[in-house]
Amino acid sequence: MVLAHEDFRYRHIGPNNADQKDMLESLGYSSLAHLLDAALPDAIKFKGDSTLPAAISEADAIAELRKIASKTESQPR
Repeated sequence: MVLAHEDFRYRHIGPNNADQKDMLESLGYSSLAHLLDAALPDAIKFKGDSTLPAAISEADAIAELRKIASKTESQPR
């Protein structure tokens, strides 16, 4: 039985911990951090503190987008 989850992270289908470990071992890395460090060029790696606001739930994000969309005015053609 598939459980319905409100939270996006529970609906995302990704590798489980065992699968992730197997993939990393096949590639020769001990952790996802080591893989990312090797895969990303230094020029595009983020250095510093994030200025992003704290994460919100998917439901809150949809509510916020609906609020913004309700302010849109139709323009005559």
